[in-house]
Amino acid sequence: MNQSIDQDLSSAYWMLDILWVIKAYAADTDNAFSMIEQTMPYASGPPPHYHKDMDEMFYILEGELTLWLDGQILKMGKGSYARVPKGMTHYFKITSKEPCKALNMYSPGGFEEGVIRNATKAESLTLPPKGLAYNGSTDKNDMHVAVDIQPVNLLEDLE
Repeated sequence: MNQSIDQDLSSAYWMLDILWVIKAYAADTDNAFSMIEQTMPYASGPPPHYHKDMDEMFYILEGELTLWLDGQILKMGKGSYARVPKGMTHYFKITSKEPCKALNMYSPGGFEEGVIRNATKAESLTLPPKGLAYNGSTDKNDMHVAVDIQPVNLLEDLE
């Protein structure tokens, strides 16, 4: 089934100071992938984590983020692409003062199920209020926090 998702509240969520708008559900792609548009404010980003059963891809539409990928630091701006293989620890911080907008893809699909389960339904297509709780779990479709990684300050040169 091919489905077109318009930019509306029915597929919008708030989690980790990020607006997540689901563009492609695994169920609509025969589980080949899922795609989520993220809008992220300066200095936001997840803790070090990995995805056990899926690759993650980033495509930057606006702004800039700095990605830590298994010890390598990648500065990504508009038009940049990166792939994170399944099981690889990574994290990122938004390094542009304006919000960063990115397409985030997962293969196989399914990560959106974790977003739906752990996020707060967005009340508007804006950045969420600060301090919303993250209700993460260890489900296969969630990110798994890598407790053995001491993150470096990816904002250090900017502060």
